[in-house]
Amino acid sequence: MATHSDSSVPRARALSIPSTKRPRLLPALAVPQGVYVGIEIHPVFPTPAFSIYVHDGFYEVDFTTQIMADTQGFHEISDTDQPTPPVDSTSDVGRVAMADIADFVSKDYLTRMETAILAWLKAYAASHRYKIMAAGIGAPKGHNIQEAAGKSFLLWTHVASRLLRLHAKLWFELDVLPVFVNTRGVSLDERACSAARKAQIYLNPHFSGNIPRIVVGYRHMVEIDGDGSIRLADAVDYQRTVTAHTWTVFKDLVGKTEKRRVKIAFFSSTSQGGGVALMRHALLRLFGLTDLDVKWFVMKPNPAIFEITKRKFHNVLQGVAPSGTELTDKDKALFVHWCNENVKRYWADGPLKESDVIVIDDPQPCGIIPAIKRLNPRCKIIYRSHIEIASHLADDPKTEQHHVWQYLWGFIQHADLFISHPVASFVPKIVPRTKLLMMPACTDMLDGLNKELDPEALTYYQSLFNRIATDAVGRGAEFGERPYIVQIARFDPSKGIPDVLRAYRALRLRLEAENVPIALTPQLILAGHGSIDDPDGNLVFEQVLGTLANTEFENIVDDIVPACLPPSDQMLNCLLRGALVALQLSTREGFEVKVTEALQKGVPVVAYAAGGIPHQIIDEKTGFLVPVGNVEQVVERLHALVTNPKLRERLSRAARQNVNEDYFTVVSAINWMFLFNHVLDNKPVPALEPETASNADEAVAAFERGRRSLSGNVLWVKVRVQALLSLRE
Repeated sequence: MATHSDSSVPRARALSIPSTKRPRLLPALAVPQGVYVGIEIHPVFPTPAFSIYVHDGFYEVDFTTQIMADTQGFHEISDTDQPTPPVDSTSDVGRVAMADIADFVSKDYLTRMETAILAWLKAYAASHRYKIMAAGIGAPKGHNIQEAAGKSFLLWTHVASRLLRLHAKLWFELDVLPVFVNTRGVSLDERACSAARKAQIYLNPHFSGNIPRIVVGYRHMVEIDGDGSIRLADAVDYQRTVTAHTWTVFKDLVGKTEKRRVKIAFFSSTSQGGGVALMRHALLRLFGLTDLDVKWFVMKPNPAIFEITKRKFHNVLQGVAPSGTELTDKDKALFVHWCNENVKRYWADGPLKESDVIVIDDPQPCGIIPAIKRLNPRCKIIYRSHIEIASHLADDPKTEQHHVWQYLWGFIQHADLFISHPVASFVPKIVPRTKLLMMPACTDMLDGLNKELDPEALTYYQSLFNRIATDAVGRGAEFGERPYIVQIARFDPSKGIPDVLRAYRALRLRLEAENVPIALTPQLILAGHGSIDDPDGNLVFEQVLGTLANTEFENIVDDIVPACLPPSDQMLNCLLRGALVALQLSTREGFEVKVTEALQKGVPVVAYAAGGIPHQIIDEKTGFLVPVGNVEQVVERLHALVTNPKLRERLSRAARQNVNEDYFTVVSAINWMFLFNHVLDNKPVPALEPETASNADEAVAAFERGRRSLSGNVLWVKVRVQALLSLRE
């Protein structure tokens, strides 16, 4: 029996949870204090135990060590308890062979520990009005097994074999960012304290909320999820987001692609802020659960270049640039110099030479294509276009769109494949149909944008939103007291924000004339993230504030809440999830994932029929499609949804039932793996197969016919993948 002075015995102190909740003395806008926890687990013989340490960012404020003395559960450790063997010692733990680990560590012990840990954390956060931001899951250094395997204690086979599910439970059940960290210390509580301190470095220090720090490392490679230290989910979680057949296709293509031992590299302009970055994080997070060699590189930021790429490439090609905007020879020279500098400084002797397939996301990095062809002629290049290109203008030699597109095509024409959103009008005629395939944008069902949020998390992000909005415009939303309409989009000239404001004003006048009580009258929230490669955000936001200062809005301005938000996925999730109706009045749009995200949450959407949005909404079944610019019809649709709960519920139910897995990360990964193999096999783009009869009801069948029509009979990638794999059945 060890004595109290034995350094291997964890200190005996109860986690301070009051018997009654602390009275609420803070104002409604107050945001719960953020804290970080460290968790150290010892799930092995002779005495399973765990320790939790709480850190407020400055000091260690609390800890507990729990020991499992019998089959009933855990209790606080005391001096009379048998101590946990110190992991630094030469104990039996250190001599267990790798093959024995899965059996040696009891799954039953781990499951009980996970349950006890989650219960303690939930009770502690509620009693102290804390928001737990991140949890460091500690793993001791110095083990013989660790030294042999090159991995830490809880990262051996426990995670891969799903013996350990604490990380996923923390993320999905408590909205806590799970981080695996290496720890060192004599006792469990010392190592738990170390884990709490180390977890903090994986969070963005500038914003409240558990926003992961985005790290761009050597060669400007994006280190996804702290270079693998953050683990949100396992393969089993992704499997639940798609059908059994789709998951089989995914596994088959993973196996086929892994056998080729190819190196894949994505290149884009920025690691955070836009839809492309969100999709790349999600895609590489999933690929990180496989043995595929996939990396993602971003350009070195340059504000002067982003003025060119956003306003003279992107806005011009979409047809939303001011009249007189021109791409000059000086602009072209600056762009080429920027691309060449990135190649020379970061990539010439690395990924450009070593990769078998390179994907170029949008025009910003397309200037590196000539260098790829020069340095690595065998490398296959896929150009992925994410924007709506006004092809009728790009095809007209008299327009600036034609001038810009011809310039960019000088780089892009050397790509082996051209991938567009599935809308025929997005593709200029000069793009050979023998290189063209179509793929929709996707969203991830497991990340912060879409996972379920419990009432505590919803309240936290609502409070955080109101703090940000109050700081910016002096007002917030009346969450829980009044309904609201929301548009979530970047503050961008193409997002139709002036039409949103006009429609809301007209709706308010109509509801007032009908004597609708103010408690039932919805507010309006306009919210979105910024992006470092988008200089338009602040300008458009200021324009919104200027519009709201006009006398026509003076009676309703307090009910309109615009906010430029930090990159908190859960905050956007919260805003969408609680909305009465979502708007998406983009006048130009590639493929709006916020529409998919709203429908997945059962929120009806009123949207302009722009770009790829008609692919996502079944008109009058899951939402309403309105001709671009028809504000009066937007008002009619909003009025119907606000005043008719039965209509709203019918559309909400249909939206959930018709969520399309084509727009989820797993299917996107299937599409990309098909493309990698397809381009490496030097196969031509296959011809489109005749449309077959559908067993779906007429509304869905009509939607599919509309999808085919919108795509201009160009092949969707997944259609071909399914056709190929169905041959083996």
